[in-house]
Amino acid sequence: MEVQVNKENTEQLFTDFPRLFRGRTEPITTNLMSWGFCCDDGWFSLIYDLSKEITEHAEKNGLDPKASQVKEKFGGLRFYVESEDEAISKLIDEAEAKSFTLCEECGEPGITRRNKSNWLVTLCQKCRNQS
Repeated sequence: MEVQVNKENTEQLFTDFPRLFRGRTEPITTNLMSWGFCCDDGWFSLIYDLSKEITEHAEKNGLDPKASQVKEKFGGLRFYVESEDEAISKLIDEAEAKSFTLCEECGEPGITRRNKSNWLVTLCQKCRNQS
């Protein structure tokens, strides 16, 4: 089950946070952001807010984190960065935990459970019924 944030949302993240997502032009042997955001659009706001918080923290503290991969795994968001400090790790942990309460497809409140293909997914009842 491979999904990606739509092109417009992807471009907005890359445009608004160019330093954080600078690895998007690197080969996949060094950074996986060239694959984009490997999750559905329901988590766009979650990823956007997290990117903003990481960027603001980094600028205030002279840090230079670089995202290396953003994806869904086992029904939750995974956001991997290089050069993170404890505060950035905490921001990521909080966003990843929150992803288990938001529908990956539409962003409404959701529940993590197995789908018809036995994959763990976090979906609202409406999106679950449609899949």
